[in-house]
Amino acid sequence: MIPFDTLTWHYTATFDDQDIGVSEIRDMHLARGFSDIGYHGVLRLSGVREWGRPMTKTGAHVRNHNTRNLGFVAVGGLRHESGPNVGIDTRTREQIAAQIELTRWALETYPTIKHVIGHRDQVATQCPGYDVAQWWAGVTGGRVPVARLVPSDAPAVSYALTKRGSTGRTVRTLQDALNGLGHGAGAVDGVFGPATERAVREFQIANGLPADGLVGPATWAQLLKAGRS
Repeated sequence: MIPFDTLTWHYTATFDDQDIGVSEIRDMHLARGFSDIGYHGVLRLSGVREWGRPMTKTGAHVRNHNTRNLGFVAVGGLRHESGPNVGIDTRTREQIAAQIELTRWALETYPTIKHVIGHRDQVATQCPGYDVAQWWAGVTGGRVPVARLVPSDAPAVSYALTKRGSTGRTVRTLQDALNGLGHGAGAVDGVFGPATERAVREFQIANGLPADGLVGPATWAQLLKAGRS
């Protein structure tokens, strides 16, 4: 058993009407070169819990801070009206109830955990869109800590963005998925060029996504979901 000392909550940086789970997130993380999904657990919009990476293994969810760090994620974090660059608290009532239950379970199972915090408390990101420590103190009636300030330029999305000029395994995964869905991305060569960008925009238009040619979490989730349907 890993002696976790921290529980970190995340959001998936997907839109609040886009329900994904362990399967889709695992596909995204594998495309980025991970050995498995980086989170230990996922809460879907309905509040249903899905287990991810085994808790006997170190997670991959906070760069340079994964040791003894238990990672859970709630699906959501973005709204269409505010766009992909504004991370906010979109948790459903069901997710919050399940989050409280799962956090209590983690603290009982791993009494070594001393900190219940958010991704943004460890790196410059808006994730998960709210102050986790303050929220948890409110749930438990504990002392409300001083809120940590997120830099104004902190990104909303913690996934690596894939765009024109990107290269490597992730781009090959993207090209293969687009070609498989009939959106001609050209050769699967791992180079995000004009043909791949056109295919991405075409896919985004067909799926009601902003046609910006940028492959962030919302586009990845829809793309990988479509590939299995």
